Amino acid sequence: MTLACCHDFAFMAKAAVWTFLLVFTPAILVARFAFHDSTTALYVCMYLPHFVMGVVFARRMWGHARAMRDGEPGPWTQHSRKMSQLSGSANTSAVDLLLGLADDTAKADAMAGDTDITTDVEEANHDDGGGEAGGCG
Repeated sequence: MTLACCHDFAFMAKAAVWTFLLVFTPAILVARFAFHDSTTALYVCMYLPHFVMGVVFARRMWGHARAMRDGEPGPWTQHSRKMSQLSGSANTSAVDLLLGLADDTAKADAMAGDTDITTDVEEANHDDGGGEAGGCG
């Protein structure tokens, strides 16, 4: 499991910016002025942010795993709610609903769970008597 799977994109972006500012920038300045562009110093400078981000992300993921185990909400909660709303909407595409482009009626149907996508799927897979179910040859 990763932070991307938990939909913790805001944290990942903030961690990347802070790592750039607090780790990479000082490291590149030290590599340039203290070690006079030494190849080894530049190599360490290049991979130091990756190591720090790995530690920061691991710590955050550990906290998320504990929260999931204990049933607490997190960044994944909002995504789960949206997906459960989408499963009830046959009139609206997933992209439109997520981006807020769907019309109000379709949104209301999705929220209320008034539509049933299984009916549309069954109609699309209707067999005319020949071949396998689902319209496959």
